[in-house]
This record gives sequence, structure tokens and C-alpha cells, in this order.
Amino acid sequence: MNKPAARLHGDGMTQFGRALKALTIEIICANCSQAKGRVERANKTLQDRLVKELRLAGVGTMEAGNAFLPTFMLDYNARFAKAPFNDKDLHRPMVPSDRLDEAFTWRAERTLSQSLTLQYDNILFMIEPSEFAQAAIGQRVEVVDFPRDKRSALPVACSTHRAKACPRPQARWEHPEADPDRQTG
Repeated sequence: MNKPAARLHGDGMTQFGRALKALTIEIICANCSQAKGRVERANKTLQDRLVKELRLAGVGTMEAGNAFLPTFMLDYNARFAKAPFNDKDLHRPMVPSDRLDEAFTWRAERTLSQSLTLQYDNILFMIEPSEFAQAAIGQRVEVVDFPRDKRSALPVACSTHRAKACPRPQARWEHPEADPDRQTG
């Protein structure tokens, strides 16, 4: 994001920030060096201490590690936990308007070409001609990808219009020794 060309399109918001905004969740950042230091120290402590504790407990498998964690967490929290400044629970329950599938999609902008195509994730999307599609030529359109349920990406500009995904043929290069039947000169 530091390059001027990167700021030509979009608002600079990350995918994580966009998802939180869609769910009306406010990001609370550590704005002072003391808070940032506490987080970094906690991460370093966990990275260092947890590995040693696992080794001392003789943990060698994922299942044994998962069984060990509750005991480790109780001990760690008893030694290092601090009472919050405000102990009020600020979490809110989910409401029907919280559309998680939509909030957790990956979104990217692409430019619709003169030939009504756009490329996303090595897939060429061909938009069916329509009045709307013609008006969008040369414009930035949003592509929505649904990684959670493995649905294919779909340009938002096409959500009410038809689009076809046209995978590009994969160029294959084979080493001559890979095919025993292949004659080499």
C-alpha cells in the first residue's frame, strides 16, 4: 500500500476491516506503546513458554497438546492475567441482518474490458452483453469470491446479469525424461 500506484483504486481498507465494518464491529487498536508492548510480550512469552511447557510435559502429538492446553491456560492466566479496566461485556448478539457469508467474502476490484471480460484469480470472466454491461466498460467492478463454501468468484456487476467463467488453458512443460516413451534426438 506504500506505493502511489497502489492507491489509485479502492479506499485502502483491508479485507478484515471491510468485514468488520459490514458487521458494524469497531476495531479497537492498541494506540499506545505500552499496550503494543504488552501484546508483543504476551506473544513472545507464549511462543517461548508454551513450547518449553509442552516439552517438559512430554507432549508429542496434536491430541496430547490439545489435552494439555486447558491446564496450561489456567496456569498461565493465574500468573499473567490482568483485570480489564472495564469489565463490561461489549459483545453484541448476532442479529438477522448480520450476513456472515456476505461479510466474509473476498472482494477485489477489476476493470471491465472493451470485450466485456475481466480477469480474477487466473479466470477470465466473460460478461453477457447487456445495456448495463455496455455502460460498465472501462469501469472498475467488484468481484466477490466465496472462499468459505468454495463457490466460484462472481463479478458483482454480473450478479443480475449472466457471466461465464472461462478458465485459461494451462501451458504444460514437461521435462524430456518425464516421458519414457518420448524419443530424444
